[in-house]
Amino acid sequence: YKNQGMLATRFEILEKFKFTCQYCGRKAPEVELQIEHIKPRCKYPHLKLDIKNLSVACKECNLGKSGRDVCLDFHFKNNEQKIK
Repeated sequence: YKNQGMLATRFEILEKFKFTCQYCGRKAPEVELQIEHIKPRCKYPHLKLDIKNLSVACKECNLGKSGRDVCLDFHFKNNEQKIK
């Protein structure tokens, strides 16, 4: 990340989702976690910086999801949190 603001946002999202992949439920440090866009940037470029569109995924889940637009019910299957 290029600036402190992005680093702070990244940490805020990781904390919000308890350092847990929102797809498979695995946690750091067991897996490498990435900040991902719930609605993919390729289809929703206007949501690129919307914090409500950011979540946590392990590298494998994020790569598997790629540019697909997944159902939010699936996204939160392991969690009771909702996008606010």
